[in-house]
Amino acid sequence: MVKSISQLQEILVPLDGSGEAESVLPYLRDLAPRFGSQVHILGVGIGGKTRRVNRLLEDYTKRIANGLNGNNIKAKAV
Repeated sequence: MVKSISQLQEILVPLDGSGEAESVLPYLRDLAPRFGSQVHILGVGIGGKTRRVNRLLEDYTKRIANGLNGNNIKAKAV
């Protein structure tokens, strides 16, 4: 079943730190407030992760989520 856009309650945003992935953010800043969507920022990487890489990825997703929260968008890093 396909939900209509009026039912857009949650948005999952996978980011890997690239400019291409982050190019979705301006659209997200426009779309999420219109529907009061909860945004989940997911850090995406390739291969085995070391603790340091995991920590960097976690810091990155939190920074993005905090920036969105500063724009009155309900966002959290997942």
